[in-house]
Amino acid sequence: MISQDDLDKAKEIARLHDEAFWHLHKFDGHAKSGDGNVSIELGLGTVWDRQDGPVEPTISVNIYSYVVASDTPSYPNFGQRSHYFESVDQALDAMRGWHSEAMAYNPSEEDIAEANEMASDIWEIVKDKTTIYELKNGETTQVWPPKRFRDDSNGE
Repeated sequence: MISQDDLDKAKEIARLHDEAFWHLHKFDGHAKSGDGNVSIELGLGTVWDRQDGPVEPTISVNIYSYVVASDTPSYPNFGQRSHYFESVDQALDAMRGWHSEAMAYNPSEEDIAEANEMASDIWEIVKDKTTIYELKNGETTQVWPPKRFRDDSNGE
C-alpha cells in the first residue's frame, strides 16, 4: 500500500533530519533518544468511518524531532516534538524547510558562550550521584530525592 516513491521520500526525510541534527548537535548537546524517528501510518478509518463499507486507506507521517523542529517558530508545530502530516509530500516539504533553517544556523563562539553563561545563571542542575540540586538566583536547593525519601528528613 505504501508506494516505493513514498518510501524513498521517507528515507530522504530521515537523511535530511540526520544531517540537520548532527549540525545542530555541535552547538547544543541536548537530544532525546527517539529523535529523528520517521513513521508512516496506514489509516483504515474508524469503526464509524467503515459503518457504510470500506474506506479508502490514507497515509500519514509522524516525525519525532526534539532538536531539528521543535524550536522552529516559522512552522505550525512550534514547541512540539511530534509533527504530524497528512502526506509524505507535506512531511518532506516541512523537513526541507527545517533542514534549510538548521543548516543556516552558525552562531559565533561568543554567542554560544553567552547563551551558556546566561543559561547557567538562570538554571543549573548539578548531579552528585543520585542527588540533584537546583541553583536559582544564587541559592542551592536539593530537589532529588524528595525530602520524604532522604535519610536526613526525620519523617517530614
